This record gives sequence, structure tokens and C-alpha cells, in this order.
Amino acid sequence: MISSSPPSRRPAALLSTRIQCAQADCQHDNPADQSLCEHCGRPLTYRYLWVVGQSEGVNPAHVSPSGRYRAVSPRVWLDTQPAAAPDLPQPWPEEALPYFHLFPHRLHVPVLFGFGWHGGQRLMLLENGPIDGAGKLLPAIAPSFAAASPTRQVYWLWQILDLWAPLRDYGVAASLLMPDNLRVEGWRVRLRELIPDRLHPGGQPSLADLAACWLGWLGALQIQVADSVRSLCEQMQQPIADTPEGLRAIALQLNDLLLQQSTQLALKLAVAGGTTAGPQRAHNEDACYPPAQHSAETSLTWLQSPPDLLSGLGIVCDGIGGHAGGEVASQMAVRSLVMQLRALLYEVAEETTVLSPDVVMQQLEAIARVVNNLIASQNDSQQRQSRQRMGTTLTLALHLPQRINGGTAQELYLLNVGDSRAYWITPERCQLLTLDDDLAGREVRLSRATHAEARKHPNAGALTQAVGIHEGDRLYPTVQRFMIDEDGVLLLCTDGLSDHGWVEALGPEVTQLLFNDQLTPQQAVQTWLEHANQRNGHDNASVVVMRCRVTAQAPKLFDPTVFDPTMAERAIATAMPQPAPDADVELSQASRALLFDDTLDAPTPAKLRPKGDRWITVLLLGITLLTLGAAGVQIWRQMHTRQTPRLWPSAPVDQPATRDPMDSINTQP
Repeated sequence: MISSSPPSRRPAALLSTRIQCAQADCQHDNPADQSLCEHCGRPLTYRYLWVVGQSEGVNPAHVSPSGRYRAVSPRVWLDTQPAAAPDLPQPWPEEALPYFHLFPHRLHVPVLFGFGWHGGQRLMLLENGPIDGAGKLLPAIAPSFAAASPTRQVYWLWQILDLWAPLRDYGVAASLLMPDNLRVEGWRVRLRELIPDRLHPGGQPSLADLAACWLGWLGALQIQVADSVRSLCEQMQQPIADTPEGLRAIALQLNDLLLQQSTQLALKLAVAGGTTAGPQRAHNEDACYPPAQHSAETSLTWLQSPPDLLSGLGIVCDGIGGHAGGEVASQMAVRSLVMQLRALLYEVAEETTVLSPDVVMQQLEAIARVVNNLIASQNDSQQRQSRQRMGTTLTLALHLPQRINGGTAQELYLLNVGDSRAYWITPERCQLLTLDDDLAGREVRLSRATHAEARKHPNAGALTQAVGIHEGDRLYPTVQRFMIDEDGVLLLCTDGLSDHGWVEALGPEVTQLLFNDQLTPQQAVQTWLEHANQRNGHDNASVVVMRCRVTAQAPKLFDPTVFDPTMAERAIATAMPQPAPDADVELSQASRALLFDDTLDAPTPAKLRPKGDRWITVLLLGITLLTLGAAGVQIWRQMHTRQTPRLWPSAPVDQPATRDPMDSINTQP
């Protein structure tokens, strides 16, 4: 666990402890009751580590740390020098390798930090473990079932099954069979450590072993789901369950149960967005959706006529390539995404069958590649080469209101490319949902360095991919599916806000004001932008706030039998956001030239393209995008009817490493 705020109740062992500032340019020693560094004013890092014995005969609970570490409890240590490098052996011990390979699953799996020693025996130290801000282990899953809703109970089981294949591939599926190793943090399942399969008493773990574990929880399950889970466990105990086909069939049935239970929840969304150039930048290369003038609050009941198809959409983009390119790339991305997603959502509204997460995720990936190729084509037409090519980061959140048995499923899809982020924030916790596409992350996946070590490299934050830099077949977006079953705020932001840990430090406080109705979502956006300007200020910043309020009463659905067939035409007609009256002022002259193909060095206004003609060009671009979007929808229909969905939709996809470091994108947005 890495916390930017001190424990609310410090253990007695830490009363005299001092915490070093983690910022490389500061490293000031602070009392352990501070949230911010006394010297530089930035958030302090409280890194709690879980201690794992690496040899038989070593009990980590009986080891007392020395030097930089302080014991909070027998197997939880606090790192008092977070700026210092940990002890790292070479080569890596065999037990450490799964932590590197499973780094893309860090939402659930701890991360290797370093090693300690005791009596000549090596101990592994894990960060990002299931430890709260006070240094205490999060609750175990088994005793937590009784108080959980039916939706959450099934969601926990879904996450466990979702982790089965990747953990089995790296020989640590036994980690899911020991209930005390499974911890929960609200909606999220987290692992305390990775347990090698060779330690499993029954040999190679199978789905029958997982079923036996689940059957032990059956008595705590809500009556609405207990029989269905029992039936699934019976199927998991059959030999065919461990085949790819059998596993996929079980996963799809569990997904259907999860969606059905989520229809018992009514979700009310309020979405707002905004962007700022920041105090040190003359141009704003960021873009977001919704823009400030379109932010609105809506109840996703499908009662609007026509329903607002985009009421559950948020997008942030951070342009790359300078003001003559970056701002154009980010705005092109937002405009294309809005139109394509509107078409996708209209198709989903007409569907009479449930779409698996895999089908939706494939379509979102295809939409991202269409956007990528539009920007790449613009680069080619402008003859931009190497670092002159424009591109953009992208983080997209989409609530997909599928209609199931008279209710609306509460699915949330996230797609990200680059280092713009998504956080789930409640008044109690702040959870980072996305993984940056940067060199530090790539070094970890390739087992070259721990994340703590890789972050210290001068180019650690250099991007490994962005939208529009290369052709679409070289773009590997990460797409995840979540279920919304609790009140919270989804925060999307560019690095102008997320740098230096300010979201983690301030997120619960701002969210509390939002849920106390002391701030509206638009005011929360402005609060975050002010924090970005005052506490960072070195870059543009964009923020989208999606406030989610959940009740246990399902809303009445829109009746497709009385759906107005002209709604599609009206939706398409409004697909692209209308330009603000001062739209020409917002874009620099260089950017207008890039977007509209104007001539920059025209000697007189008479030689510039007239304003009306420029908007004709935009209209033509819109028609082209619409055609591409329709083609994407058709591809999606074919996938839905012909392809077998892949089993693990929420698992992040490892992007192939570039062969040469120079192939990486070293331009910071």
C-alpha cells in the first residue's frame, strides 16, 4: 500500500518515526504525523510493505526490521526512506518472476519492491498490497461476504475467475485458493501475495479446487445468487471445465449472473468536464468531453426522448507535438470518438441479446484504432516525421446501459493509451484504475527492474505509445470492464493534475464535499483544475468528474417498441460537438492550418480560406468519420454473431516491447 496521507491512528511503534520526502529534489525528514513535506509542501509517501519469507524455516512474523524499515505489525513494514533504492539481488530469484509478469494486473496483484535479510535468509518486500492507510491488512474475503450485496458477491467471484487464467499461466493459481490470501477493498479483490502452485497440497490447481473454495462460502451468499453459484460450482468440478471451452462457458454464465444482479441497482450519473492551459503554458494541447458548456446530470433510465446516448461518457486527451500539432490531435480524437461512440450506443440500444465484455472491448479497441489512423493520416499528409508527428494520450470512460430482463446493467468500460489516468474515489479511498504506458512500466513487464527502481530512471515517464504516432496495428489500448455497485466518483485527468500524487492526497477530501452537496460536479472540476494550476502548474490539465450514485431500486426502462425511428438521424445530426462562438480564437493559427489545411504564410487575409469553407471541410471530415464509424459498427456486428468471445475481458493486454528504445515515444505530453 502506498498512501500519501498519514495513518489516522498511528501505531505506538511509529511515534518517534520520521519519514523522508520521496521527491528526489527534496528528501527532507518529516515527522510521521504529517501529510505534506515540511520543506517542499508536496505529499509524503507512506509505503507499507508486506513481508514474504523466501525460504523454509523463516517466519516473517518473527523478523524485526532494521535500518530504513519500521514494523507496524509482524508482517507489515513501513519504508521511512521512500526515495532510497531498495536492496535488489541479481539475477532475480525464481519466486520473484511472477510479480514482474503480472504487473499489468496490479489492480489486484501486489508489486515486488525489494528484498530484506534476516539470519542470512532472504525476505521479499511487496508494495501495492492489501494494506490500508493506517498500515492494517484489509478484511479477508470470507467474513466479508455476509454484509455484501448480491451484486458485489458475484462481482468478487467474477474478479477471482478473471484472474484464474493469468495466474495459472505463471504457476501461481494457488494464490486464489487460500481464503486468507484474498482481501477486499470495497468492490475490489486484492491478493496479499503470490503463492507458487508447487505449494498447493493437491498438486496442480484445477477449477475443481476453486469450486471447492467457493462452496465453502455458499452459506454466506445472498439467496438471490446462491443457487446459481452452486450450479456453476458443479460445472467447475467437471473435467471439461479445465479446457478453454469449458472455462469460457463458465465465465460467460457468471457474467450473465453479474449483469442480471446489477440491474437491481439504479444509477444516477452527473458528468462534468473542463480544461486549462495552466499558468506556464500559452497554448492548451488538452481536450476533454464533455466540455464545460455540455456538462449535465442525468438518470440513466432511458426515459428521455430521445435518450441522451452520451450521458455516461467521459474523455480526456493530452496532445503531443507542440501547439501546432498536439492541440489538433487531441481535438480530432475527441470529435471522432464522440461520433463513433454515439453510433455504437445507438446500436447497443437496439440489441435484444446481451453483449459479452469481450465483444464490447473489441469494438472499443477498433474505435480507438480508427481515431489513431485519422491522426496518423493527418501526420502523413503534413509530411511529419519522427518526433514532429502529432499524437495524443487517451483515457475514455463509458457507461454501457445494456437492457436485461427489464433492467439496466451498470457496466463501466475504461480504455486508456498513454499516461492520462482514471481514478475511482470515495470519501474513504482513492484507487488508481489505469496503468501508464511508459518506459518504467515496460521495464517491469520485461523483468528488467522493479517498479520502484524503474521510476528513478530519467526517462521513466517517457511514453511507449500514444494515439496517432504510428499506424493502428501498432496501437495496443488497455480496455477494462468494471461494475458500478457503490457511490463514488470516477475522475479522469491528464498528468497536469496527476503528477506528484496530488489526486491521491486530495481525492477523498474533494469527493466528500461533492457527496455532501457542497460542490456540484462542475464546481468539483474547477476545484481540481485550480489544484492543478496551484500545486503543479507546469502543464495543461484536463479533468472529467463522473459522480455515481447508486440505489437499490431499478429504474423503468425505455420501451424500444415505441422508439422513434427518426432518433438515429437526429443523433447522427448532432454527433459532432458544435463549435463555440469563439472556436477560431481557441485554436492557434498554426493549429487551424494543420486542421483545415490553411496556408500559414499567406500575405493577406484574401488568400486565407474563408470561414464558411473551413466548416464545409469540417462537415466533409464528419461525413468521412461517420462512414468509418458505420464500418466499425458493422465489424462489431460480425464479431458479435461469428466470433467466440475471449474469456478474460478485463485483463490488461501486454503490448509487445519495441525492439529498440529509440522506437519509444520520448516526447512528454
